[in-house]
Formats: sequence, C-alpha cells, structure tokens
Amino acid sequence: MARRLSLRNLLVVTQMALSLVVLVGAGLCVKSLRALQAIDPGFEPAKVVTASFDLSQSGYDEARGRQFIARLSERVEALPGAEAVSFANIVAFSDLFWISGATPEGYQPQPGERLAFDFNPVSPDYFKAIGSRLVSGREFTSQDTPDAPPVVVVNEATARRYWPGRDAVGKRIIRGGGQFFEIVGVVKDSKEKGLTADPRPAIYLPLLQNYVTELTLHVRTATNAQTMIAAVRREVQALDPHLPVYNLGTLAQQKDGSLYAERLAATLLTLFGLLALSLAAVGIYGVLSYAVTERTREMGVRLALGARPRDLLRLVVGQGLTLTLIGLVIGVGASFAMTRLIEKLLYGVSATDPLTFVVIPLLLTFVALVACWMPARRATRVDPLVALRYE
Repeated sequence: MARRLSLRNLLVVTQMALSLVVLVGAGLCVKSLRALQAIDPGFEPAKVVTASFDLSQSGYDEARGRQFIARLSERVEALPGAEAVSFANIVAFSDLFWISGATPEGYQPQPGERLAFDFNPVSPDYFKAIGSRLVSGREFTSQDTPDAPPVVVVNEATARRYWPGRDAVGKRIIRGGGQFFEIVGVVKDSKEKGLTADPRPAIYLPLLQNYVTELTLHVRTATNAQTMIAAVRREVQALDPHLPVYNLGTLAQQKDGSLYAERLAATLLTLFGLLALSLAAVGIYGVLSYAVTERTREMGVRLALGARPRDLLRLVVGQGLTLTLIGLVIGVGASFAMTRLIEKLLYGVSATDPLTFVVIPLLLTFVALVACWMPARRATRVDPLVALRYE
C-alpha cells in the first residue's frame, strides 16, 4: 500500500475528523437537552391546558371584562375532567415579564440596591391549577375583592431574602403611593421564567384586586388534553365568538417550546453528523475499492506466492483503519477545542464528557470497519490466474 497519504486518503481523513467533531457536538447537545427536560420546574405542567386572550382588543371595559372572566370560569369549571380553573396575566415559560418595585416593610436597602420583583396577577386556584405547592398561608379566594384589604402571595425566594428564618405570612410590602399589601401565603419557588434560571423574588397579586385585560386561562384536566382544548375553545366562542384566542395548547407544550433553540441545535448537529459519517464511510469504501481494483495483479501475485486470503484481508482493512485512526486523532483534538466554544451553552454535561468522547469514536471505528470489510472481502476472492493476466 502507498506509504504516503494521497489526496483521496487525505479527504477520507478529513471527513472522518469532521464527522467526529460534529457528532461529539451533537452528543453533548442531546445530553444537555435531556438534562434540561429532566429539570423540576417547581410545578406540574402536565395536563394543564392554556388559552390566552386580550379583552381590551375586543372593546371590553373593566365591568364587562370582570363579568366575562367570571362567566368563563363557571362554564369551564363545569366541564368534565376540569379539576382546577384559574387565570393569570403572565403564563409560565413565556417571554413576558412584569417587573416592578416594592419595599418589604422594615427592610433597609443597601446603597445602590434595586428592589425589583416579578409581578403576576392571578385568580383563585392558580397554584392548584399549575400544580404548585403552598409552603405556608393560603391561596387567594373569592373574598379577596377590591373592597377587601390588599393582599399578596410571595415565593420562597422573596421570603428567604427579606425575612430569613422567619415566616413571611403576616408581613407587609409597600408599593408605589405608600399602599401596604399583607402577605397571606408563601408558595414554592418555581422556574416559570426559564428552566435554567434561578428563581427570582416574585409577588402574586389577586386578579380581583388588580384587574388586567391580558389573561391566560389555566385548566388542570383529568381527561385527555386535546379533548379539554376543544371544549375550552367552544366555551370561549359561546361567550364571545369574536374574541381572538391564542396560545391554545398545554403548559407542557410551553415548556417544550422554551427549549426550542436547544432542540434545534441537537437535531441539526445530529443530522449533519450522520451526513458527515455517511460521507466518510463512502469515502473509505471508495478509496479501498479503488486500491483493490488498481492492485488486482499485485493481489494475484501475493496469492500465487503463498499469501493467504486473511493476509490480504488484514492488509486492506489495515489501510482503512489507519486512515480512520488518523482522522479520529485529529478529530478528538479538534473536538476538545470546539466544545470549549459551546461550553456555556451546555447544561448538566461537561464539555469534555468522557462517555461522549468514548462512544462516538467507537461508533466511527465500527462504521469504518464495515466500510473496509467489503472491498477487503473482494480482495480475498481474487483468482491468481485471472489476476496475473489482468491489465
């Protein structure tokens, strides 16, 4: 066999190295995606149907809007399988935020400290609907009307930061204008703003006391989600056939949608990696097949001089594996450099994950071995008499 890499051999080595780089990237992205999907968001998005609408776009004033919300809630609660029904201004896993200032009573801010909270007006049974858990206190009820004392529910991050080691229930926060809001409940931290983001201080307001027009209906269902989606659509249209409804789906779909970029990266890298692997396998097969054809006479001479078929098999496969190993060595080095660039995009997996850097080269070696085997077998079947007459 040739002692120097020909242009064809160089292309095979390059293809093998690129295949390794892309497949390693794909493997890391897939493992990262699985780690993200396994994150506990702090609530249960499964079987939570959502439907969003903006009452202001259909000309509702506050009185008609409140009436519509109450009537829709009653109708949806009566649907078979509806376990909990609630409304919220901000839906989990969306890009929407309502950040505002507030001051915990008695708290002295540090110089330059900005007191900012995520706010979300919600109706009664919101935490039950999304499957979150109260740590202490109570949820909002129908008694938290505009005429009742202003109340809020805070998350654990707020309680830990401003009342460490104490129960936040009964404490108060102050908003613009000096209005006091009593904390009636503390809810478990959740990752509503993103699966990889640390929970931020959040304040939930009772929708009855803080009317907004942009709302998302949340329905926890015991039945098939698609059945409930169709039923919710019918109920909304029955009340107002001209009201546009969007984001009609499930909270689990919202969660999956928040991982769109990660899923797209894993899918594309996997496809490109498989394509590169196919090209590398075809390249190895082509190079070895051409070499066997070009050296048919030499093969016949070797057999005539006493070489055994397995010697030729070892010779041809050895050339292919040599090209493969050279490509893998180059590819491993390039992969280590490449993964450093995407390290910050990975979650729950090291950029030098040992399993990925072992499995992918083994996979490539196996594919290369299969590609080498076919021309090698052809070489062992050369008839020495025919080969000696080969031109």
